[in-house]
Amino acid sequence: ADPTKYKLEDPRKSAETAKAGEGKGRMSKTSTGVKGLMVFLWCVSVAALLILPANPGQLAKSLSSCTSLRKVDAKSFALCLYDAVAKGPSLLNHLYYKLYPPFPFGSQPEVLMPPPEDWVPSLSAKWFAPFFSGGGYSSEALSFVNYLSKKVTLGVMQHGDSVNEQYLRGMGIQAHKMLSDATRKRLDPKATVEICHSEPGAWSVPTPMYPTSECPTPQGLYSVGRTMFETDRLPEGWAERLNRMDEIWVPARFHVTTFLAGGVDPSKIHIVPEAVDTELFDPEDMDPLEIYDGDHRYKFLSVFKWEERKGWDVLLRAYFSEFSEKDDVLLTIRTYAYHSESNFREQIDAFGRKEFPDKAESGSLPAIHLLTKDMDVDQMPRLYKANDAFVLPSRGEGWR
Repeated sequence: ADPTKYKLEDPRKSAETAKAGEGKGRMSKTSTGVKGLMVFLWCVSVAALLILPANPGQLAKSLSSCTSLRKVDAKSFALCLYDAVAKGPSLLNHLYYKLYPPFPFGSQPEVLMPPPEDWVPSLSAKWFAPFFSGGGYSSEALSFVNYLSKKVTLGVMQHGDSVNEQYLRGMGIQAHKMLSDATRKRLDPKATVEICHSEPGAWSVPTPMYPTSECPTPQGLYSVGRTMFETDRLPEGWAERLNRMDEIWVPARFHVTTFLAGGVDPSKIHIVPEAVDTELFDPEDMDPLEIYDGDHRYKFLSVFKWEERKGWDVLLRAYFSEFSEKDDVLLTIRTYAYHSESNFREQIDAFGRKEFPDKAESGSLPAIHLLTKDMDVDQMPRLYKANDAFVLPSRGEGWR
């Protein structure tokens, strides 16, 4: 064998080399542990900068405003929670804007430093209303934002009332999608006009009279109150709350008179008529709703929430007085409970027995058809087209 192919080492050197290797191994393990701890602490520090709010009180208010979305849309609720934390502003936001100048309004969730004096912001709007509650304020607000969402940067927030699950189930897919998208819209409050579309008791001026989302917010650029009242005078305390807003929008001149008499600053009041979705309510572009199965009687229709103000008793008295079961007529009542009992048929029968005992006993009261089940919003125009005349002897309406 060739001895040059083999290298013989001193056993003492081999032992020293082995000990040195063990030492390096222990040092390597210790170093790895320290590095891992340092990485962990660094990650915690970064997370704290990203998540910890600079204003915990404001974060709490933002989170509370998301609770109304839990029953509406799980994805919207989750994104609302994310927005509340992500646009906090966090400690990192403050550090960032100290080092760099702010971006133009709208390009960041929140601008923490003022823009240049000669810079004109592009405004956005956020509409606070009981979109998911049903009722007059709800349908009116939906008509406004349905159009405005196509023209301006617009966000929405449920406000002023609780979520009505029955109404929500009947909301059209397009309306629901539009509201869901607008709910997730991120807006810079310092460049946002906030419209509080509800009765003034819900406004944060300075605090609402019952739990609801905050409107107007302290960060908002400009506050508008959209409201109305059905009588010839304002409730106690309304004038003070109205005067705390930058503007007040009312639907008709009737309200200008009553609001001025109630003590509202005349420079704040503006008439903004109600909006109508002319694409939805187009009688030339729809078929009648098929609910009568070929019934050729003359059909009256009345649509209202079941309360005394809507004059359901006046309606029944006029109908029962004028007609009997021999007449070729039918009264359809589309109604729903609004903080009231839902035993509508029982109340109608009781009213007939009390006011018209002879007709009730002989079974000669004219026919009434009740519609109380869920109905999609886009079915309402078809319901109107399926009837011959609309009747509503209301004791007072805010839109007049």
